[in-house]
Parts: sequence; structure tokens; C-alpha cells
Amino acid sequence: MDSSHVALVSLNLSMEGFDVYRADTNMILGLNINSLAKVMKLSGNDDSVTLSAEQDGSTMKIVFENEKTGRVTTFSLNLITIDSEHLAIPQTEYSSLVTINSNEYSKLCKELFSISESVTI
Repeated sequence: MDSSHVALVSLNLSMEGFDVYRADTNMILGLNINSLAKVMKLSGNDDSVTLSAEQDGSTMKIVFENEKTGRVTTFSLNLITIDSEHLAIPQTEYSSLVTINSNEYSKLCKELFSISESVTI
């Protein structure tokens, strides 16, 4: 987090977390996390989610498809231009690995935010 309280989050979507995964090239995408979270909350439990972006595009497309209902919903999120060459994300070895349900993690973050804007774990 920088001095203006803007956080940089590095998220790697690897193929192990998906039933079907296709990535033609490695890409770095700058997204507003709040916007992404709002869109992802609109997906249902039975929806399949497709994320796609053109190599030099200005948006990321998110498609929710539900085979049971035949519903298809498409969203476009504007990408944020980031200079990945100047981002210093250090390679770090961590001494612990924590696995937690995403709903429980979300609830925990909301509870911690009511205590303070910054937390060190």
C-alpha cells in the first residue's frame, strides 16, 4: 500500500482452480477491485464465468452463463493502465499457507474494517 492508501494486489489465476482454462498469452490487467467484486457478486452458484480481454484492449469482459435457465449476462470492466515494469512486487517465500472459504474471508475483512482501515497479519 502506498502513502495515499492505494493498495496493489497481485492475483494469479492459475489453471488448477478451473474446470476449463485457456490462456493464449500471459497478461497483466489493471482492475478496480471494488468494481470487480460488485460484478462477481452478481454471479449465481450454477453460473459458469468467462473472463476475457484483448491483448491491447481497454476492457475486460465477464460473462455469466447458466445452462439450467439459459441466462447469459455480460459485463465490461474498464482496465486501469499500470506500468508493470515499475511495480516492485517482490518474490516472497511465506512460512504459512492459509486456506479459508471466500465467504468467511469476506466476512472477516468486513469485521476487521469496522475496527481499523489497516491491519497487519
